[in-house]
Amino acid sequence: MDNKNYKEFFAINAFLLLSMMVFGVFGFDILGMACASAAVCCCMLKSNKAAIIVSIILAFAADSLVNLSFSYVGGIIICMSAFSVNFAIRGKKSLVYIVAYGCLGIFVSVMILLAIGQTFDVNGMRPADLRAVTDAASSEVLDIIKQSGAADMYTENQISQIVDIVFMSMVPAAAITAACVYSYICVAVVKKIEKKLKSGMCDYIAPFTKIKADKMCAAVMIVSFLVYMFAAKSNIVVCAAALCMFFLIMIFYYVSAISLFVFIIEKQSGAKKVLMYVMLVFAALVFSPAMTVTGIFDSFADVRKIAERR
Repeated sequence: MDNKNYKEFFAINAFLLLSMMVFGVFGFDILGMACASAAVCCCMLKSNKAAIIVSIILAFAADSLVNLSFSYVGGIIICMSAFSVNFAIRGKKSLVYIVAYGCLGIFVSVMILLAIGQTFDVNGMRPADLRAVTDAASSEVLDIIKQSGAADMYTENQISQIVDIVFMSMVPAAAITAACVYSYICVAVVKKIEKKLKSGMCDYIAPFTKIKADKMCAAVMIVSFLVYMFAAKSNIVVCAAALCMFFLIMIFYYVSAISLFVFIIEKQSGAKKVLMYVMLVFAALVFSPAMTVTGIFDSFADVRKIAERR
């Protein structure tokens, strides 16, 4: 390994440690892990065994330092997601497939951890605590439905079942969305690092502004909703799965709309560009239904292609 490569690997592994430590201190552990996955992935792309081993050891060490005790949970997730993203990039997969591979790596690592008896917590809450919170939220939703008068249309058992279906579908939808965000951050950071290193391995990956929902998403969304409607009284699992798919496609349309607006904003400059980004953040938070509708419209109209022609 020559002097240039030593400097590159030192910089990548320094970035790994710093991202884990800094984001961990401020409570953004997931963001730090995504950046660490990107660093490990970059070492894997270089195909240097020594660098890969060092980066993997550092990933586990950094996770333990952040938790102030020996921990292997974060290290396994970091390394599995890095390996998956590395595999997809080497195969010249598209952005959507690379993110999907990253998600697969995360879910495989979670399955491995569950298989060896590892328990998880979310902000210090164990699964039992989360279940208690879910039950309490279900009870509140039930009271709201009763007060609205909609309860007259259903029996109490049917209302409870509907509430359970919503929660059963939203939890996996939220988990998949979180995994996609993690994977995308990892890919974006890998692309930035590789661009700095001038390796050219990630130049083919489309930018965020090219993310666009396909026309088929509308058909899948409609079918998912119809399955939910017809299965609501017969199979709660099928019903929850259909609703989960519906939520995921709605989220994808939402992201597609943000991508479209970023595409438009990036063509601006100066104060106008900054102001438009501020307006986009406001719109994304306040007008999420309108953003989703915009994503649906863009999947059929392809606004980017129209703008590029002009």
